[in-house]
Amino acid sequence: MRSSAASDVYKRQPLEAAERVAAPAPRELHEVWQAVERLPDRERILVYLFYCEGYGLEEAAGICGCSYAAARQRLSRARKRLRSELEVYDG
Repeated sequence: MRSSAASDVYKRQPLEAAERVAAPAPRELHEVWQAVERLPDRERILVYLFYCEGYGLEEAAGICGCSYAAARQRLSRARKRLRSELEVYDG
């Protein structure tokens, strides 16, 4: 979640703010995608639909054939796994 100050910048000047944001290094992206690929299928698919394809959680749940609550729980578990795994790389 972005801080409110950061949100205000994005709302007012999205292009200018984007220029100041550092893009992740290719190695970091590679590590993230490797971690995503190691997720269980049910979690990985939701991560992809939600973050890469831009589906809302309700839409992603429908595509996956699960309830909204189940999709929310799976996405939460996926985030937790990724956070835990990527902390190892961060130091």
